Amino acid sequence: MSNSQALNVAQIANNLSGKGIRWSIKNLDKCSSTNSEAHEIIKRNPELKSKGLVLFTEWQSDGRGRRGGKWESPRSKDLLFSIALCPGLPQKHWSRLTHATALGICQALSTKFKTKIKWPNDIYIGNKKVAGILVESYPSNNTGTVIIGVGINVNSTSRNFNSNFSVPGTSLRIENNEEPLVREFIAESVLCAIHKEIEQCKNNFSKLLIQIEELSVIIGKKIQVTLPNGKNIEGKVIGFGDEGELIMETVPESSNGTETLEISAAHEVRLL
Repeated sequence: MSNSQALNVAQIANNLSGKGIRWSIKNLDKCSSTNSEAHEIIKRNPELKSKGLVLFTEWQSDGRGRRGGKWESPRSKDLLFSIALCPGLPQKHWSRLTHATALGICQALSTKFKTKIKWPNDIYIGNKKVAGILVESYPSNNTGTVIIGVGINVNSTSRNFNSNFSVPGTSLRIENNEEPLVREFIAESVLCAIHKEIEQCKNNFSKLLIQIEELSVIIGKKIQVTLPNGKNIEGKVIGFGDEGELIMETVPESSNGTETLEISAAHEVRLL
């Protein structure tokens, strides 16, 4: 199969079903954003929420990442998808799904690539970003909906990466000596691993956190964190909290000692 052909979602769905994963899988030729479109589909077909919906697209005009950034990808080269589901967790634990997804992507790609996690939602190979995650939640009086948006650079080539990007990018193809990969195989492996880690985050999140720490690119490193209110904090990462919060050791301006901070949300994380 040519890497520029439309994704064969029937093949993916069939193989996942054989492994006991019953998510409904759809593919669009184009859309503005898979997260936005998946949310609309769930609103029109609420029964899909309990089953789980995976929505792929060949191209999106307004793909977005955290911090309002834009996720750009050439048509039919990469994997752009959203998973919409009922989280099966109390709302206070929904942030676990970002960590479960990050771990799942790394686990799926680890047979061929040395991937790492930059807390909380970026996947790196070396010092370059290969995948990103955007989780959006819609609480309700009953179960609520969580939509997990994923972009994985699969068959993009070096000319697809803008030198003006704030973070250097790469693709699996580039890291595979420019040999293209079969997107269906990557999609199936990633979805299986994400499904597994979502179950683990419900039943054994402490084990998942240990695995996250082992794959982290920032543990033990000095970083600058920009908080949602715009404040910048510098410090050394010493670990993660019970719900995956970032734990930093900082030196306050008004003190000669150190202070330990626990950060659950950040606008940006930058290695120093």
